[in-house]
Amino acid sequence: MSEFNFTVLNNTYIFDVPGYNYAIFIKAKDNNQKNLPQATYITEQTALKIIDEKIEDDIKYVQVKMENSKTGWLEKEQLSIRQKSCEICEESKIDNSNLPISPEMQQKILNTNVFIAPPLKMTYNRNGRLENVNCPNYISSSDGSYGDIGNLLVKEITGQGHSTDRWNYFNSNEIPGLEEICPNFKTFSEIQKVNFWIWFFTAIAWDEGSCQTNVIRYDATNDTAAGELQIPESWSHRKWRGPGCNAFEEKLHGINNEKQKTINTFYMTNYKNYIPCAVEIFSGAICGFYSVRKYPLKCNGTARSPFGRHMYWEKLRSKKQNENTIISMVKQYPYCINGTKNESI
Repeated sequence: MSEFNFTVLNNTYIFDVPGYNYAIFIKAKDNNQKNLPQATYITEQTALKIIDEKIEDDIKYVQVKMENSKTGWLEKEQLSIRQKSCEICEESKIDNSNLPISPEMQQKILNTNVFIAPPLKMTYNRNGRLENVNCPNYISSSDGSYGDIGNLLVKEITGQGHSTDRWNYFNSNEIPGLEEICPNFKTFSEIQKVNFWIWFFTAIAWDEGSCQTNVIRYDATNDTAAGELQIPESWSHRKWRGPGCNAFEEKLHGINNEKQKTINTFYMTNYKNYIPCAVEIFSGAICGFYSVRKYPLKCNGTARSPFGRHMYWEKLRSKKQNENTIISMVKQYPYCINGTKNESI
């Protein structure tokens, strides 16, 4: 029997010395501490075995080893018993929308060029004006291919990035209310569904920050909000949401939303930080994570609507869909009504 009998409760980081978790690490980093420990990202699928234990400041830490021989330390309470994959399942319980992402899909993710969405220039407009100047970072306005941000979204949505793997919810055919926005969604292939969700996030980015990565608002609901998706900058407003809202990439300068002047540096102006967090927040909302009123927070197993009071973004909280800019833009996705004409995807 394999000795790699453990994994982690949530995607997280291990460190080359005991005594650290993400919050401690970030605080040390912000204080310009020298000789920071090396951090290694691991997921809920990472197989681990315990090779040592220590107590630091009354907290139990374990040193774990991965199958690739890399080692690191983390708090013992973050460990979970690794479950074996299901080899025989009752047919009545099998639901294609809730299966892990297919091996074929995983291979296609390695070449994100296969994810071709309809060109934005034909649809993202208002009153006849093209208003997606910066959005080609998501989807090209010329040929519909993904930019750097779009490619990162592909990985996060399909469970291949830093955010919690909730692909089964994005892939579900039982999302309440989605038929009102996209009647053809249930007929989409996995890749077509990825295209749709990239389009959806692009609509949020356009409406929240005009696809401007470094925009800052100091008067947001959760204190300071940064980036085109207006993600909370404060660690206290991010730390409980999940591993996608951890930020290991560097801070970048922000621009004041009102005065359009360059100001301080922020974690959430770096798309490599805010895209995983945005997907973490969105997927948490549609999986029921924020609807659980007691700790520990967890998904309730039933998909929820992508609009309503449980959503983070204000425009998605509105029930007046006809007046909702984001929803109206999502509805412009051509294949939702006109059919999936591009059979290659």
